[in-house]
Amino acid sequence: MTRQEIERALRRLGMLANRQNMHIRLFLVGGSALTLGFNLRESTRDIDGLILAPEDHDALKEMIAIVGQEMNLRANWLNDDVRIFVTKISEGPVLLDAPGITVQRAATEQLLAMKLAASRDMQDDRDAMALLEELILVQPRLSKTEAWQQIEPFVPFQPGLKLRARELLDHFWQQRERDDSNQDPDT
Repeated sequence: MTRQEIERALRRLGMLANRQNMHIRLFLVGGSALTLGFNLRESTRDIDGLILAPEDHDALKEMIAIVGQEMNLRANWLNDDVRIFVTKISEGPVLLDAPGITVQRAATEQLLAMKLAASRDMQDDRDAMALLEELILVQPRLSKTEAWQQIEPFVPFQPGLKLRARELLDHFWQQRERDDSNQDPDT
């Protein structure tokens, strides 16, 4: 799904909810958060997130199915499969606020923690490196230790993930330092 397709699908979902006097609150993580929140990706397979409201998920699932059919999307175009990896809800910015729907993304630290813990493929690694750059951009004096202190509370609780996330942060931090040292000072 491209950024435009994501926004169109979410706005349509909001319209359907609004017609039923409902307001949907979504908390996005994963590729959709990166596509909408950072423009790091041109597209993503689906929208991963948590449904914070409404509590009536049955009515919402019907609306999700309607939007999926109308827009010829995958059956699970909006899903909460990632919920087992979300340790808490962070305070990221609102990405979309339209009638019937509010969409917020996870904070950069949480997105980075989840990418470091997942590290399933090169795309996750590229995403993690870009998120690390974003974190450093807004906190230029950030040390590796301080970065870990911000990221660690969001690493999922599954065995071994904290160690993997820490090792990858160390690796990406060293890679970043090497890249910085190889930069031509005249450019």
